[in-house]
Amino acid sequence: ITFDDIVILGLDGAIRHAAPSRRPTGESYIHLRILRKRPDIASVIHAHPPWLTAFALANPRLLRKAWLPEPVIEVGPVALTEYAEPLTEELASRFDPFIERYNAFLMRNHGVVLLSAEGLGRCFELLEMMEVTAQTVAVAHLLGRPRALPAKALKGLAQVMRTREIRLPGLPGKVKDLRELYPS
Repeated sequence: ITFDDIVILGLDGAIRHAAPSRRPTGESYIHLRILRKRPDIASVIHAHPPWLTAFALANPRLLRKAWLPEPVIEVGPVALTEYAEPLTEELASRFDPFIERYNAFLMRNHGVVLLSAEGLGRCFELLEMMEVTAQTVAVAHLLGRPRALPAKALKGLAQVMRTREIRLPGLPGKVKDLRELYPS
């Protein structure tokens, strides 16, 4: 992906950058809604990578578990938004219960949305990390009974985040402890 492959919108919905052949996606409602409610966020990516999209179809709640340290530290759990018709305000409104506490969202029967406070390049890295995580979790389930990290490990990962100065998922101050976000 190059700079010419993307469209950049301002918070007012005006196009700030687009190649002549590119137009904003119809899912701009989602992007703008998130950016307006999360001033800490610099970029939003909506995509349909195969493994994450498969989870959006089959078992999205599996990605709410803490499987591996890196996705826990770098992204946090993946919230599930219920299906609504694409290109609608209704679909964008499905994010409302989750916007303040999560940085990753599976859209049931649709795709994924990822947020980054660090900019678009970092958002792509996080998307790739979550796609690999989805693939790993799927294969682990085929191989046997994978075990999620225990609550005790989440406490340790929170310490790693403090050491590395990585903030908790969500709007700053909305999440006090990683264990709030991960089911036991």
